[in-house]
Amino acid sequence: MYGIEATTELIRELRAAQPTGIHLQRRNIETPDQVRDLIASLRREVGPLEFAVRHEGGAETPNAVNDQMAKLNQAFAR
Repeated sequence: MYGIEATTELIRELRAAQPTGIHLQRRNIETPDQVRDLIASLRREVGPLEFAVRHEGGAETPNAVNDQMAKLNQAFAR
């Protein structure tokens, strides 16, 4: 999945594919509110989905992964 929004095209593709979960990557995460809205939109439009953060390796550091996890924890804390 690319981007930070649940676009019409993305929703159409996900409905056709019928996934049970989605990996969020760094390119999908900006703020806790944005992540919360993205997940809510996808669940509303596609159905029940599980979400996970995928560590992409490369130049990523443990701190970058921790930052991503902290953003997600904030998003789900509300």
